[in-house]
Amino acid sequence: MKTLKRLSNQIYRIFFGNRHFYKFNQKLVELGLRGLGFLNTRSVYISGEAAFIKKIFKQNAIPTILDVGGNDGEYAKCIRRFLPNAELLSFEPNPSAFRALQQASQRFGYQAFNIGLSCARGKKILYDDAGSEGHPCATFHIESFRELSRQPYREVMVEVDTLDHIVEMLKIKKIDLLKIDTEGHEFDVLCGAKESIASGIIQRIQFEYSFINSYLRRTLRDFQSLLPGYRLMRILPNGDAMPLSTEPAYMRELYAFHNIIAYHEEAHLSSYP
Repeated sequence: MKTLKRLSNQIYRIFFGNRHFYKFNQKLVELGLRGLGFLNTRSVYISGEAAFIKKIFKQNAIPTILDVGGNDGEYAKCIRRFLPNAELLSFEPNPSAFRALQQASQRFGYQAFNIGLSCARGKKILYDDAGSEGHPCATFHIESFRELSRQPYREVMVEVDTLDHIVEMLKIKKIDLLKIDTEGHEFDVLCGAKESIASGIIQRIQFEYSFINSYLRRTLRDFQSLLPGYRLMRILPNGDAMPLSTEPAYMRELYAFHNIIAYHEEAHLSSYP
């Protein structure tokens, strides 16, 4: 079997390892990455997030879910569709996006907060598209905005808090799912949740990982260091989740968009108890 594998690799290199098949090889890589959970960015249904929710929670469950980086409410709407009884809290610092989120929260019945989460309480500059109202690529990191939007930007001063303070203030006893989509600010959100993480009240943490982390010199190993007692897995398009520990090293640090789920060693990944 090993001999056959070496032979097939050699044959492929000889016939396809040249500039004439360069774009062909690029397309094969892209298609493979999409199947592995990368680059599926257009919606929660394409990314596998919606299917993942259906797999881990029973429809009549009443989990507590925190949506950090709620934008206009797409993810929250998905949660309400599949989990109508969930206790859902959504956080969005951008005033323009928050207006849409607030309207959605009133329509679908959940709590919305016009505040961002970070590593410390205070105020931060949010970079938003100058020509739009609440661009989904708005971020605290100017380098990532320039790469994502490539449009003129405006600076918006917003209020930020830490998850630990939110948990204390709202007297949250358990978080079944913490979803973080903050355009490169995911690590800072987790830094502001160290007490909650250490206490074990957060059962599952879903966060976005993309090329923005390369600008910030963040690796998945850095995220794992913040999450002792959690197992990192990648969400696939059909909602399955595959452990990163089973992948070769070169697959673990790809700076292409994908969603990571970290679940606590005491949590059940497949179903809500």
